[in-house]
Amino acid sequence: MAENNFETKKSSKEIWLVLIFVDLIALCVFSYLIYNSFMNSDKKTVQINRNPKTEEVVLEEVDLSKPKQQEPKKEEIKETKKESLQKFEKEINKELTAEVTAQIKEEEKALPKKEPKEVKTQTETKTNVKNDVKKESIKISGSGKWRQVTFKYFDAAKSVAIVSGFTSTKPRDLKKINGVWEITLTISPGTYRYMFIVDGKEVKDPYNKQENNGRSLVTIK
Repeated sequence: MAENNFETKKSSKEIWLVLIFVDLIALCVFSYLIYNSFMNSDKKTVQINRNPKTEEVVLEEVDLSKPKQQEPKKEEIKETKKESLQKFEKEINKELTAEVTAQIKEEEKALPKKEPKEVKTQTETKTNVKNDVKKESIKISGSGKWRQVTFKYFDAAKSVAIVSGFTSTKPRDLKKINGVWEITLTISPGTYRYMFIVDGKEVKDPYNKQENNGRSLVTIK
């Protein structure tokens, strides 16, 4: 009888030990779950949102541990809009310029080709006007027994003189007035031969076509 009692006590102790061990495990698991829920509760919150279409209030749980998606700022949105508009304008301008250039080329091809006109400078026109003006190297005025005869030499020279019968075969120097060499002499009517002495050389009057024996000829009436 004593042995049976000892065995029953032993078996009851073992049962109690198993129960205690199971309780400890359950307590550990339960405490871990409580700790985990407590830690996660700090990272989550409830946010009240309103649906703009239905105007219903909705409670949403927000996880604070996850990083929020940053909404684009108004300035960034404006900059992106400006950049897109600028790109769009550039593309339109390129297309327009290409169309305009192509149209201009087609019109140029259709038009008849014109030869370029010669554009004369002011100096050329002035020289042409001067050359076109008829230069008179002899001017006769007066009446009676004597005439006032003016001789002119227009070309460039350092010194100019005139020699003839009306100068008694002695050279008479011309004076330079306003860029033209000239002299006025008193001569009686008649026909005379004369020569200019330009820089020491005898030269015929380049603006008098009348000549005789290699000398210029003048008839004073």
